[in-house]
Amino acid sequence: AGALAQHRVDAVLTWGQLPLTGLAGEALIEEPVTGVVGVRHPLASAPQLPWSALAEDSLLFPVRERQHCWSVLRASAERAGTVLDPVPTAPAAVLDLVAGGLGCSAVPASQSLGASPELAFVRLPELSVTMSVVWRQADPSPAVSAFVAACRAAAAFLTRTRPDIWTAARPAAERAGTT
Repeated sequence: AGALAQHRVDAVLTWGQLPLTGLAGEALIEEPVTGVVGVRHPLASAPQLPWSALAEDSLLFPVRERQHCWSVLRASAERAGTVLDPVPTAPAAVLDLVAGGLGCSAVPASQSLGASPELAFVRLPELSVTMSVVWRQADPSPAVSAFVAACRAAAAFLTRTRPDIWTAARPAAERAGTT
């Protein structure tokens, strides 16, 4: 939002909350958040990963780089009565460390595409993220309009080709508890 307000960019894709004074936005697509564990983990084949599993293992998470995602994950766990204590981890290292059996993490489900066979992706209870496109409301630029249209088309393509991962964004009232 700050980059838009300062005119450093004309439009952005964000996992954050939709704004926002002076900005227009549209929720495009939803994606479940999954727990990720090593394939030898006792819960690797479970239908769902309980929040407590993220508290029992070393939770490897890029807290600083993914602050918004962390706050959503932490809040969902706390609603379920679980307090998470993450080990701050570089984003690029998380999946390798989990594959090596050094902990667990929580990631968007799409990270399972092309992931190491040493990883198991297990659904977390009722947690998803919503990707939105945001632009300055007063910007009638053809480039911004084309970018927003391209984002809509890409989202529609993803929901058609991989409905097991991506779904069209639900209305805001239905997304309560997600982001």
